[in-house]
Amino acid sequence: MGDLDLEAAGYFSDIIVRLTQDVRTEALPNLVFTTLKHSMNMLPNYLNQEEFIKILFEFVTDNRQALQTKMFSRSYIYNPDSMLTVTGPFINALTERTMELYQQESISVTEEKVKKFTFPYREEDVADPDDDEA
Repeated sequence: MGDLDLEAAGYFSDIIVRLTQDVRTEALPNLVFTTLKHSMNMLPNYLNQEEFIKILFEFVTDNRQALQTKMFSRSYIYNPDSMLTVTGPFINALTERTMELYQQESISVTEEKVKKFTFPYREEDVADPDDDEA
């Protein structure tokens, strides 16, 4: 979480606390926390935590086999960022839901933020060469 801004770190910290207290996590802890770890840097943090967690559990349940296969693959062992090939649809689902709520004016954004990602993930996408802060 060290790469997150203060607001995002607080948001995801609260989600992690809730996940540790949620009995559903007991059945799939590695999958839940691995999915979160490999996607939180690219996720919007505007959804309420209950909805975020609901989408997370739906994704992990529906993609359990793919997540387990990737976690025990050679490519993941040598390149943990390869998990993004599996977690990409989770990132998309949360982003789409956030956009739906924004368009319905159910959530408001006080400051514009731009997050860029490509799918499938490429190592060179980590640093944006057009970004002045990179």
